[in-house]
Amino acid sequence: MTDTYTPVLTDAEIECLLSFGCHPMTSVHAIARAIERAAIKAYQRQQNSADAHFDLWQDDMVVASASGPRGQALAEIRHYAAVYAQDGPVQVEEVIRIPLAVITHAPETQP
Repeated sequence: MTDTYTPVLTDAEIECLLSFGCHPMTSVHAIARAIERAAIKAYQRQQNSADAHFDLWQDDMVVASASGPRGQALAEIRHYAAVYAQDGPVQVEEVIRIPLAVITHAPETQP
């Protein structure tokens, strides 16, 4: 009996891994560390930025957003939260964007 390899990653998933600098055959732990490092760097850049973006969630959907200078956007989303909270629980989330590296070419794989 011969074992055959069935790919479990889609082409889009492989491109995403490559954008984080991970080869598809990289261990899951290395991939998780690379994604975590990228997230931390993006968070730090955003914390040092003058601009911010916030989403207001209610009933599992975004009901309001606020973007712009951090103080102004935070005041705006807090206002929306106070208004929407009259209809039920709300949650404010700051959106952290993680830029993906541009894929110039995929590494060649060995058969």
